[in-house]
Amino acid sequence: RGDWQAALPALRVVSSAAGEGLKPSIKRQHVALLYLDALNGQASDASAIISAGNDSVVRAFKGLQATLKVAPEFWPAAKCLAGLHLGAKLPRKAAKVLESAFRAMPHKELAELLETTWQVNDGEVVSRLNALIPDVGPTVDEAACIVGEVALAHDLPGETRRLLGQIPEERRDAATWRLAAHLADAERDFEAANKALQLAGEAPRSRRWQCTSCQLIHEFWQSHCGGCAGFATLEWRRPDGITPLPSAVGNLVGDLVLD
Repeated sequence: RGDWQAALPALRVVSSAAGEGLKPSIKRQHVALLYLDALNGQASDASAIISAGNDSVVRAFKGLQATLKVAPEFWPAAKCLAGLHLGAKLPRKAAKVLESAFRAMPHKELAELLETTWQVNDGEVVSRLNALIPDVGPTVDEAACIVGEVALAHDLPGETRRLLGQIPEERRDAATWRLAAHLADAERDFEAANKALQLAGEAPRSRRWQCTSCQLIHEFWQSHCGGCAGFATLEWRRPDGITPLPSAVGNLVGDLVLD
């Protein structure tokens, strides 16, 4: 019925009696309910919430903060909360939210928002993003790859090369190899670009929203899976049950070179 406030206390009852094996799914449900309650039927972009009036904004602020307290890695909530801060002319608070979110779960959209929010020169953007790359943990390589993409976009290939050098080949995913291909192409090393694209086709895929029940991949987070209709089953993870991209992707190097 969309009554998220009624569902939250019910979930607490379930959670208190749940076995250890159910905890990940209950956490996903908790995060989804907090997020949905924060949005209160509005679209997930800050402009829609702001246009709905002050009550909706206050509710969203509190709900999104509660969501991130439970799951700092749930980057859609950080993106929306930062947008509300920007709408209130509070860029420093927006940057703080985005920086914390990037440390917890690096994402290209967070990096793009940080670049807009900081309003600094190209070199300073890359330097600040570099400072957000965690020293250890499962997202170090992903963060380095994202910052490397930003560096290359700002004509800093040396920095991209340095960041790629920090990621051993055996740990590189498809996104990292594609970045290596773009770097090689920028340096007119077409043989290296072709090899990197071939390896991208064989490497693990980068994180996507995937249903933990039916394994369907989604472009955006949504409360219910479009395949099995499961509630709060979407997880931001490296896809399971999905074969690598065809090795023939390496044949696309001609298009890359032409670009």
